[in-house]
Amino acid sequence: PSPVPTMVPTRLPTPDPSSLPSPLPTPVPKPVPTQVPSLQPTTSLVPTPVPTPVPSLRPPSPLPTTARPTPIPTPSPTPLPTLDEACFFCEAGKYSEAGQSTCSTCEPGHYSGKEAAGCGKCDAGTYSNESAASCMTCLAGRWSGTAAELCTECDPGRSSAAGAVSCEACIAGTYQSKEGATGCTNCSVGYYAAITGSAACIPCAPGFFSPTKGAVSCLKCSTETDIYGPSYWSSEGSATCDECQKDFYREPDETCASMQIDGFVKEIGVTLTTL
Repeated sequence: PSPVPTMVPTRLPTPDPSSLPSPLPTPVPKPVPTQVPSLQPTTSLVPTPVPTPVPSLRPPSPLPTTARPTPIPTPSPTPLPTLDEACFFCEAGKYSEAGQSTCSTCEPGHYSGKEAAGCGKCDAGTYSNESAASCMTCLAGRWSGTAAELCTECDPGRSSAAGAVSCEACIAGTYQSKEGATGCTNCSVGYYAAITGSAACIPCAPGFFSPTKGAVSCLKCSTETDIYGPSYWSSEGSATCDECQKDFYREPDETCASMQIDGFVKEIGVTLTTL
């Protein structure tokens, strides 16, 4: 093998001192001006060195996912009692005045709705029981005044419709014998009622008659009709003149004929049959 050549280092030339640049002059430090004390707070012109944090060997704590400040509880004000909590409403049929601790009951003849401060009076023609929420109408045949507890039955000779404030008297020619009636009835034939408010009709007297219902008077057989005459008569409560006067007798055709036979005179009511 060929021998490896030996490397000989080359020497660098030594520079001439005259060719080197002149050294820079050394700067002279300037004096630091003395600060005059000020009335204002002195601020240091020299910044305070910030200490370099020393790295911790422990791993850093994980930050919270949501960093929120802890709320300070605000005290809730004490709520004032509402009307429903402080008071109770009265039910229908009861009432209360200011300051009462309980509800009072409406008296008979009075009524009230819910939340009432007093009770009202029932109108005439109506009535109510105790603790009523409303008033009820009187039935036919009864009546009532204001603030009534019950309705009163009509007296005989009177009647009423429902909700009546009074009972009406039966008109002349009619009557009512019962209490609590809803109407009046006409007098039958042979009877009459001359006044209002009659509880019964009066039968026609003998010699009088009443041919129609609801009569206010009776007719006289002898003079007050064209059908009969002086020779006719009637019994009590008759609808017709069915008898004859004294000295007369009744023919088959129901007429009254003079009866003068041998001077014999018959009594009233004689007929041809009895003769």
